[in-house]
Amino acid sequence: MLFNNLRFFDWHLIQYKIDIFFLFKGVNYVNQDNKTKYVVFANASIG
Repeated sequence: MLFNNLRFFDWHLIQYKIDIFFLFKGVNYVNQDNKTKYVVFANASIG
């Protein structure tokens, strides 16, 4: 599972940078797809 999360994270690295930029800027645009990506990002970060 960790391998899959990291691979997913790697593949979407640029998208994560964009998403996190907006997330920390407080832009309220988050939909279900983005929530799922943030969960995967958190899983990859925690390891």
